[in-house]
Amino acid sequence: MKLSAQAKFNQFLDEARETSTAVSGMIQASYDRDGSYSYASGYLESLVKELIGELPKARRSQVREQLYRQTNSIKNDILVDKIRG
Repeated sequence: MKLSAQAKFNQFLDEARETSTAVSGMIQASYDRDGSYSYASGYLESLVKELIGELPKARRSQVREQLYRQTNSIKNDILVDKIRG
């Protein structure tokens, strides 16, 4: 039986919530065990690199640009903090 657009959207939302719960759970468990986010950060870095590699070329480029923008934003914040002292 074919699903309605609403049913498909509801499935998408359920999957997004499940993914969010899984990621948040792993991060929290790692923090609870280690007292830091180091393990979770490294694990997720590796996973993101793998997932980006599976994207179509145009989307990979978009994601890289988004990461570069975020990197520059963080570096700018650091500079502003240093200037303010």
